[in-house]
Amino acid sequence: MLAPTVDEYSGVVEEDAVIKRLIKKSIFLLTPLFLIGCSSDDSQQTLEQQLSESSKVRIIHASPDAPTINIAIDVAVASNNATIAIDDAPITLEVGKFYTAIANNNLANIDLDLILDTPRRIATAAQVRIFHASSQTPSIDIYVTSDGEIADVNPLATDISYMTGDLSQTGYMLLPAGDYVFTVTPANSKTIAIETELLNLEVNKIYTAFAVNGETIGASPILIFADDF
Repeated sequence: MLAPTVDEYSGVVEEDAVIKRLIKKSIFLLTPLFLIGCSSDDSQQTLEQQLSESSKVRIIHASPDAPTINIAIDVAVASNNATIAIDDAPITLEVGKFYTAIANNNLANIDLDLILDTPRRIATAAQVRIFHASSQTPSIDIYVTSDGEIADVNPLATDISYMTGDLSQTGYMLLPAGDYVFTVTPANSKTIAIETELLNLEVNKIYTAFAVNGETIGASPILIFADDF
């Protein structure tokens, strides 16, 4: 099962801020949300100027049992029970940088991880990175093949564990253009936890995926695709 793709950033003007994870009372939707901030002198700046002087942040909601969430910066939370603040996450953003904030883990232990993205493309290779954001899945190995057959193949990335606060990842892996199947297994095992369809990768493109908890406790993990997928 493949989750929706996420491929947009929104501008955040503040360099230092506090992200508040807010949960609305509504049904769960596994969809991207976007984080938008304002500077203290917005009235004197055009939108184009604000964006050129901003950090870029995108939000991914990957907590399977959480309802729809709002992500806000430096705002007071109303005490009318319409919105429940989960907690605060202090962050530091740099102007001109790109970030992904992913809300992951189950609601009882929900976690928000901030990831620095590097959107610089390489003309001779596809760049692929995969994050382990599934709290219900042990350490994983990742195989990249042309046909999904992994019995006699060594994993491209090994023993990637789930961590709170700083998600483990493969880093950007360089691959030639071509068609690939990505297979995720428990570490040191050939038992398949996730297997993609045949995916076409192109040079000069960036591909990011997050292995996250399934939609119910105990369900198999799924992938959320971002960037050029």
